[in-house]
Amino acid sequence: MSNTVLRLAQVGFNWDDPSLKNFIYTEQTAGYSVRLQASGSCTTNTTDGNGSVAITHNFGYAPWAEVFVTTKAGDYIAIPATWLGASSSRGAGDYLTEQFNFYVTSTQIICTVNAGYTVPQFGENYIAQSYTFNVILHMERIDL
Repeated sequence: MSNTVLRLAQVGFNWDDPSLKNFIYTEQTAGYSVRLQASGSCTTNTTDGNGSVAITHNFGYAPWAEVFVTTKAGDYIAIPATWLGASSSRGAGDYLTEQFNFYVTSTQIICTVNAGYTVPQFGENYIAQSYTFNVILHMERIDL
């Protein structure tokens, strides 16, 4: 039982019951083990609204990853995602689009963002905005 990570017992049975048949779910090995938590920041440019950051790891393989970021509006979200937000400072009918993505290699996780306003009478208008990406890298390997 020393390797057991999670056990859900049936009603009327204790979690430490030695008989596995009395469990709804039992996990004998650790699943989705966190190997590294890291963060990286970037600022989008006003030319095309793009920004990126590379966070280095030394795993030697592409690990399963989860990435989170805070939008300009202050919402903390998991990515990849496209986030739409309104702005009262740019005029009626405009909206901010933030597009977040990431990819993993055997040595890095690359986080990208594109942020810009679409103003009906003027088209695209890109902004300089700082973003911090929070990354959780797991032991599990993904096939590239």
